[in-house]
Amino acid sequence: LPVYAEVGGKSYLARDDGWVLSDAKAFNKWFRDRLEKTEQMRSCIKYLKAWRDYVGSDLKGIHITVLVRLKHTAVEGRDDKSLLETVGEIVDYLKDNKAIYNPIEDEENLIDDWTGTKTERAIKALENLHTKALQAINEEDKGIASKKWIAVFGTRFPEHDEEASEGKVAAVPISRDRRTPAKPWSQS
Repeated sequence: LPVYAEVGGKSYLARDDGWVLSDAKAFNKWFRDRLEKTEQMRSCIKYLKAWRDYVGSDLKGIHITVLVRLKHTAVEGRDDKSLLETVGEIVDYLKDNKAIYNPIEDEENLIDDWTGTKTERAIKALENLHTKALQAINEEDKGIASKKWIAVFGTRFPEHDEEASEGKVAAVPISRDRRTPAKPWSQS
């Protein structure tokens, strides 16, 4: 759990290397103020976090959130294409900047302590994601496309069921009690 302290009206976060200026409330306000009217941007963040968890990328949740907010490309009705375009924009941004700046403390580079190798590894992983997403989107066979997405997200992405897609078998909805409950700090 993150540990915060407020001193003199400023918020600080405890890290291994000491206390750093960090205002989670201001960050949440920054994000909510810039959240698009649709859920697509938030979904894109969730997809990238799921990908990160599956492949073990060094990118943290705050990195992903900031990058998507900066580079999100909306594609109406197509989260897959939005993810593809957004990842492409993020890759270009990271190649040019080699930095992720804190939107609240704009002088703070959130990956300042990363080595060049770690940054290049993150860029390479995102490029790989972009390539696999493009292949999945361009695949005409839904079963093969599903397998390509599973290679990106693991078992979080369902296998294609031909019978269900033809309407022969009803889809089984996931009930609220079987899903992971919302974290209390993520509720507005």
